[in-house]
Amino acid sequence: MASPKWYDKYTNVPEPFRPPLTDKDRVAAVDRALIRARLKRLFLFQHNDPARTGLIADPAINRWARAHTYDHGTLTFRASPRTAVLGLLTGLFPIVAFAVAMHMERKWRHNEIDEGRMNIDTRMQ
Repeated sequence: MASPKWYDKYTNVPEPFRPPLTDKDRVAAVDRALIRARLKRLFLFQHNDPARTGLIADPAINRWARAHTYDHGTLTFRASPRTAVLGLLTGLFPIVAFAVAMHMERKWRHNEIDEGRMNIDTRMQ
């Protein structure tokens, strides 16, 4: 049984290895082709409209752009020891280092004031 032309056009599977199409598959393929033709006709009407003033809203392009924009990093991320270390170094280490630096600087200022080397009025300069 020969496959329809649309099947040959979009696949690289040799003819002997293709599954035979049932009547239900053929009806579904025809329905999909009718939907594509209707959407193409609607798009061409919008595209060739002389009174058009803005962009054409194409839901397929919007879905594609959303899929390739928003969840790009989360789909390919794999937790590993390396990513855990990098997360700690870039997320937690700067905060802890800043807190330690502020604590040491405050302790140094208090020691300077207690020993009389820094005036309490000029400590914030």
